Amino acid sequence: MRQSSVKFDKFVSAYRSIQPSLKNPINDADDMARALESLGFRVVLSRNASLVVIQVKVEEFANLLEHAKVGLVYFAGHGLQSGGVNYLVPVDARLASAADIPKETLSSTLAFLSHRRELIQQGIPVTAR
Repeated sequence: MRQSSVKFDKFVSAYRSIQPSLKNPINDADDMARALESLGFRVVLSRNASLVVIQVKVEEFANLLEHAKVGLVYFAGHGLQSGGVNYLVPVDARLASAADIPKETLSSTLAFLSHRRELIQQGIPVTAR
């Protein structure tokens, strides 16, 4: 898998307005990153990322998939589901009500399937679970 695989890591533990804060995501993610790097994955890493940083990293990840055979996403942090949609919660999310969810978080469907058609055309298998 050398130079043809990409791993996208998002590690969030220092939440500013959401409790409880998480103790282990960075340690878990470092372990996962080392293991996958040893298998030849290129790791796109971000720790304690804001919504804007997550959006930038998702785009970076999608661009790297252009020449990849395999892509893997690992997110350690808070997530939630609303209306059947899963959301990744960045450290700067301010969630006072359900109305805040779409503007303060990142829909996992949008984040990881926004380039689905292009990826499939390139022969990269894309599934959502």
